[in-house]
Amino acid sequence: MPANSPPSPQPTPIHTSTELGAAIRARRKADGLTLVETAGLTNVGVRFLSELENGKPTVRLGLTLRVLNALGLELYLPAPTHPEAETSETTTPEKKAPPANRPTGGDQP
Repeated sequence: MPANSPPSPQPTPIHTSTELGAAIRARRKADGLTLVETAGLTNVGVRFLSELENGKPTVRLGLTLRVLNALGLELYLPAPTHPEAETSETTTPEKKAPPANRPTGGDQP
């Protein structure tokens, strides 16, 4: 890497809808775009985009991904760090442990 090139941007961890909205707003403003312009470029409504930027937790995922893509933002999910972090789809019923401290049948008084 040449000495005069800017450092690569580091990924920003997003933990809440408010953080995601703030990241989207920051990119839009850095690109010099208004809400109306961005809504038109991404084919979403101004109200949707405003709610997204304000952290509304119930916005539609597909439209959110469309906005991210149009603004050049990417969503990354890290790979699991522990092999035992399996999802229920990859664990067969025979391998699942029974829930702890649940009654198992008619042994109750």
